Amino acid sequence: MNNITRTLTAILANTALVWGWCEQEPDANGLVILDATWTKVPVQAFLVCAKLKKVVIPQGVTEFLNSAFYESGLEVIEFDAGSKLETIDNYAFKKCVKLKKVVIPQGVKEILYGAFDSSGLKVIEFEVNSQLEIIDEYAFSGTSIVSIVIPQGVTSFDANKVFGGTPCDDKNVFKPGNTVVNCEIIATTPSPTSMPTTAAPTTAVPTTMAPTEVKDTCVNLKKRKCKNKCVFSKRQRQCLPKKYSFEHNCAQYEGETPCLEVKVCKFPDGKCVHRCDGKSAQRCRKHKFCNLDKVVNPCFGCHLVTACGPRR
Repeated sequence: MNNITRTLTAILANTALVWGWCEQEPDANGLVILDATWTKVPVQAFLVCAKLKKVVIPQGVTEFLNSAFYESGLEVIEFDAGSKLETIDNYAFKKCVKLKKVVIPQGVKEILYGAFDSSGLKVIEFEVNSQLEIIDEYAFSGTSIVSIVIPQGVTSFDANKVFGGTPCDDKNVFKPGNTVVNCEIIATTPSPTSMPTTAAPTTAVPTTMAPTEVKDTCVNLKKRKCKNKCVFSKRQRQCLPKKYSFEHNCAQYEGETPCLEVKVCKFPDGKCVHRCDGKSAQRCRKHKFCNLDKVVNPCFGCHLVTACGPRR
């Protein structure tokens, strides 16, 4: 072995392979302040960005897209006042092991599949009057969460999947409306549709509203009756309210890159269109958010269910 070979071997033996992507380069302290013009954090924007320690999110950002901060060095997330954030997409903060605490803005409606999976989360808080509706599977799995106040408006979920791998042995303590401290339920927030009456408290029996007044009209519906404003989730094996994040004006994007950053858009023939557009009859019927209408006007062909109503 000559001297050059020995030198290269020594260098390689003491060098760690580092890769990643930082959409915006952090400063010397690891801080990134996103520009006020941002409306979403793109797919894999800070994928394995080890230098990132703190990010400040401007008011106008509405979405963290797929894997936005995946396995980055992120430690602190700070939101500007009046945050308009609505969606935290799949794997957005997965494997962010230095991230210990997050305060979710009031307007967030969905935390999707594996959003904080295997992160370092110990504390997660929701702002007052949280509008959260959906916590998807594995959203907090593999974290260190033992205490949480789950907003009452969240659709029921499988706690063994959402909180799988967390320290609490009994995952069933994690239910909508529950205040959990150190793996124990210390308070519950009753549904406003099933609260007991307050008249004559010494003799009155709690009343139950008629089924037609239940807040979630899709709850407990069988698959064959799960229609109109409801959709049957094969993954969660239950009837759920339709999400409207799939409604999007894809035509507003001129380039391929911004078009494909939106999960419901596609870019055939140099034009950005919705994924329902142009599907064959067979594939259209299989897609739960698309509908094949035989009426020529106004909705001919494959289109969004909500755009033209249910199949005639």
